[in-house]
Amino acid sequence: MTARTRGGRKLHEWLKDRERNQQWFAEQLSEERGERVYQSSVSAWVRGASQIPLWAALAVQKLTGIPADNWTEMETAEGPSLAKRSGGARHRQAG
Repeated sequence: MTARTRGGRKLHEWLKDRERNQQWFAEQLSEERGERVYQSSVSAWVRGASQIPLWAALAVQKLTGIPADNWTEMETAEGPSLAKRSGGARHRQAG
């Protein structure tokens, strides 16, 4: 099962809608940060393979309007998860 954050999904859609790629976005982040950001880092954040650093989540918010807190909300192929990336507990269903 593939899991990624809501921020990852939204950034993927944002780039696709604008016909831009992750390399282009890494260059935009590099300009914003003042040091090199690699496409492989952007890819890992989008896929949920690594957690995005706070500075990057804030830069993505500034460049795209995607709220920084979207990077803590995990999703699976089936849809949003009840657990937060920070390790929040899943809620039990009464039944």
